[in-house]
Amino acid sequence: MFMILRKTSICGNSKPFQQVSNYAKIFKLLISKEERAAKLQKERFELVRTCITSALKNRRSLSVSEFRTIESEMRSKSYHRIRDHIFDVFFTLRPPNDSMENARNFIEAFDIKDDLNITSKLIRLYAKKASESQLTEKEEQELIGRCDALIAKEFHALPEMNSIIVNGLCATKDWRKVIELPALCKNSVNIIARKALKENEIDMAWDVLHKLFSFPKHHQHLNSKTIQSVAKYFNRNPKSIPTNANKLFSLCEKLKMLFTEPAIKELRDVLEKHGHQAKIINMGFSGICSTCKSQLEKSKPLSTTQFNMLRTEFMDKVVKGADIYQKTTPEEWKSFEEVIRENGPFDIVMDGLNVSYLAKKTVDQAKANNQSSSLSKLHFNLDGRPNVHTLTNAVKQLHDEGKRVLVVGRKHMNRWPNINNIRKIATLFLVDNISKDDIFLLYAAMHSGQNSYILSNDFMRDHKFAIGRYNELFKLWQQEQWYGFTLGQNKPIELVKPMQYKMYIHKVGDYWHLPFKTNEHLEAKMWNSYELPEDWACIRIKENVECE
Repeated sequence: MFMILRKTSICGNSKPFQQVSNYAKIFKLLISKEERAAKLQKERFELVRTCITSALKNRRSLSVSEFRTIESEMRSKSYHRIRDHIFDVFFTLRPPNDSMENARNFIEAFDIKDDLNITSKLIRLYAKKASESQLTEKEEQELIGRCDALIAKEFHALPEMNSIIVNGLCATKDWRKVIELPALCKNSVNIIARKALKENEIDMAWDVLHKLFSFPKHHQHLNSKTIQSVAKYFNRNPKSIPTNANKLFSLCEKLKMLFTEPAIKELRDVLEKHGHQAKIINMGFSGICSTCKSQLEKSKPLSTTQFNMLRTEFMDKVVKGADIYQKTTPEEWKSFEEVIRENGPFDIVMDGLNVSYLAKKTVDQAKANNQSSSLSKLHFNLDGRPNVHTLTNAVKQLHDEGKRVLVVGRKHMNRWPNINNIRKIATLFLVDNISKDDIFLLYAAMHSGQNSYILSNDFMRDHKFAIGRYNELFKLWQQEQWYGFTLGQNKPIELVKPMQYKMYIHKVGDYWHLPFKTNEHLEAKMWNSYELPEDWACIRIKENVECE
């Protein structure tokens, strides 16, 4: 829809612009409607949960007739998805309430046999119980039967169902048969590896984990639970650490892993407990480890071919993608493209608001964390408001150094005093106050070529999925082209060269260096984060350690 309309917009007729703008507005309204619907569903779930738990009190389970009565009462109030909400409540129950007995009575009450959604939830409920206690023989057989029935109908070919089936079977004695199950997804591989580690079959775990290399790049990683399972295995089998720790780290290096804090800390505690060296450090711009004094390996620069591939992907998937008019309007974007053509290419593309606001913000964050930011060590004493003088001085210095500068800001900056001073020495483009400026910064830098740099602390996370298969190239480009800066009172701006060493696990001499994130709790976000890590673990595995 958007692609067809854009083709007609270049002819100069304003009607297509208005049509696309209308579609963008409708799309935003749909998103708002989805958010309201999600909030309503959450409220209804809480009502159902309150109803179920009030009826249960200290009993193990509600009867078949009670479930029928509750559903009837809820439907009379025009509630939707009642059965889904009722089943979801079972995941929240604690003793003396019995989740499995409630689930069985619920299924019997409505004679649910072929509902794929309820079946998948039942399997997850069995797996949850198995992780907390032991399934009875009857429960285990029922779980195996339901998983086998789904496999027979080839539901395992669906990625989401694949991991549910694998998780279910890995809670039973038949777990080994999932290893040869076709169409395994990355979550399934991690689940199987954790089961193998729990059963002390570490060679099987390595074999399974190597299946990750058959997946697309952005699906190739061990999740935190798997790393923690390896740590637990090491704790049970300390004599295996010298051989298997290096296998783990070598695998992670090939996968270019970035770790989570809980996984790193558990691994560190186990390794230190059994006589190996493992320290957590804060890595500075120098890339020199404060523990082993080693210099981290330099990252390989992006080649011209790789940059051109990334730029093409960016233009096709982000700029020409159907979501661009969620961030701007056709009129504004056309105007911006004209500015770039007439005034580019640029040496520096500056995030105007980021520079003017960030000084105060970064100092506050540094004080809160009792440390300096690794990207922009700002020490400019501001009162929390944007400072046009900071921005103007930064632009002037870059201009005096012979740099062609593009400053991207917002229209409200027109009210700033002396804003025209910036226009005299740089190209200034102000986007609408409701537009998102990240797409403008990225486009200008990409369009200007491989020697163009971005001055901003905004890491443009919104585009991490849109770039798709070239996420890794985007990280390299960001690492090379994203400049930080330092400011001092009455001192000139000083650009801080981006970190140039490898930002994933690698070995220098006898020491492994593992980067990890401390402020990301959602792993799905962490794997696609473009922030450069400051926190690392320095680990040396000793070959001859006396074990208890």
